[in-house]
Amino acid sequence: MKKLIEKIKKHKKPIIICCCLAVIGISVYSDYLLGRSAGEKETNGYLYNSAEKLEDSTKILGEARLVDNVSNEQTEEIDSYFSSAALNRERSRDESLQTLQSVIDSAESMPDVKDKALNEMINIASDIETEAVIEELIKAKGFEDCLAVISGENINVIVKTPGLLTNEVAQITEIVMDETAFDAEHIKIVEKK
Repeated sequence: MKKLIEKIKKHKKPIIICCCLAVIGISVYSDYLLGRSAGEKETNGYLYNSAEKLEDSTKILGEARLVDNVSNEQTEEIDSYFSSAALNRERSRDESLQTLQSVIDSAESMPDVKDKALNEMINIASDIETEAVIEELIKAKGFEDCLAVISGENINVIVKTPGLLTNEVAQITEIVMDETAFDAEHIKIVEKK
């Protein structure tokens, strides 16, 4: 029994480190899933998703169509989507930061593991700042609400809009490219109606 306890104590550090990295990985993956949506479409080289399928219709000169206003209930649902998505993103990041802080604070952690954890904390803080800047710049372009989620080598931008136009997709892509090192192929724009 003593030998078993000694083996567990000997391998305690790698086990703790693996668990911490697993929690971080799960957090990053959940952030990635947060930005995914069904119905991807590609327009002029830009990838964006539509929460609702656009109807294919032929326009006839002089034809008028009745457009329903969005009800208060639908507006509240969309607003709560952005609020809950932002809250989930914050919770996930907070959990990751707490885990990393516990690795840094642990007397049993090796110096190189502490350095990796500190660098990861710095990266998370940088991502948070970059996401906030992107969201504010997109809102400044006239969009009512926006959520940017950086996950690894990709970024998902969810925009509240009645329908994205090609020039709006280009504006959002340009903002993201200016504020990050992402290429257009790593930027996914999702419209939430």
